Amino acid sequence: MEAGNGDVQVETLQTQIEHLEELWKKDATRRLARETLLKSELLDVRTALLAAESNGKNELDLLRHRIKTADTLLSYLNCKARILTIPRFAHTSCGIRRQEGVGLVDKKGVLITQWKDSMNPAIFDQHSLDPESQSISRAHEQSPHEEEHVESIARTVMQVTDVMEFLLKRAILAEADVDVERQKARASQDEAKQKSLQLESMQSRVQEMEKVAVCTSSILKKMQLKLGDMEQETSRQQQRAAENEQELSRVRHDFRVLRSRIEILVTSSARTIVNLEKRIEEMEGISERYFASRFLSIS
Repeated sequence: MEAGNGDVQVETLQTQIEHLEELWKKDATRRLARETLLKSELLDVRTALLAAESNGKNELDLLRHRIKTADTLLSYLNCKARILTIPRFAHTSCGIRRQEGVGLVDKKGVLITQWKDSMNPAIFDQHSLDPESQSISRAHEQSPHEEEHVESIARTVMQVTDVMEFLLKRAILAEADVDVERQKARASQDEAKQKSLQLESMQSRVQEMEKVAVCTSSILKKMQLKLGDMEQETSRQQQRAAENEQELSRVRHDFRVLRSRIEILVTSSARTIVNLEKRIEEMEGISERYFASRFLSIS
C-alpha cells in the first residue's frame, strides 16, 4: 500500500516537474521574443536619433550658408554704394570710361549721346546675374532650391546696383546738359556784348552822320529789335540752364535718399544676422539637450 502511494507521489512530482519545465520554456520563449522586440525598438530609436541629428546639422549648415551669402552680398552692395559716392572712382566702378575721339561710353560701349534711349527702368525686372555675383552665389555647393534662393538675393542686390548706376548716368547727363546750356548762354552773352559794342559804334557813327544818313535810323531800330530778341533768347537759355541745375539737384537728392536707404538696409540685415546666429545657438542647445535626454531615457 505504501509502495502504491510512493508511485503515485512520484508520478505527481514528475507531472509537476514536466509542467514547470513547460512553463519555464514558454516563459523563456516570451522573454526571448520580448528581448528581440526591445533590441529592434532600440535599433529604430538609434536610427531615428542619427537621422534627427543629421537633419539638424544640415539645417544649421543651411542657415549658416544663407547668413554667409547674405552678408557677402550686402558687403558687396555697401562697398559699391561707398565707391559711387567718390566722384573719381564712381565712373570706373560703373564701367564708364572716356574714349578718345568719342567721349564717355558705358560698360556696354554705348555712347553718352545714346544713354537716354538705353536707360529703360523696365530692364531692372529682367536682370541677369553678372559673373561677379554668380561667383559669390556659387561659392559653395547647394541644392537647386537653395541656389534659387541665393540667386534671388543676388538678383535683388544687382537691381539696386543698377538703380545706383542709372542715377549716376542721369547725374552725368544732367551735368553735361548744364554744361552745354552754360556754354550756349556764354556764347549768347558774348554775342550780345559784341552786338552791343557794334550798336554803340553805330550810334556814334549815326550821330556823326545824322544829316547825311537818314536811313541809318531804321537800321538802328532793326538792330535794337534784334538785340532785344537776342537778350530774350539769352534769358530763356539762362532759364533752361537754371531748370537743368534744379534737375541735377533733384537727381543728387534722389541719390542721397537711395544711399540712406541702403545704409538702413545694411543695418537691418546686420541685426537679422545677429538674431539668426542667436537662433542657431538656441537650436544647438535644444538639440544637445534633446539628444542627451533621449540617450538617458534609452539607457
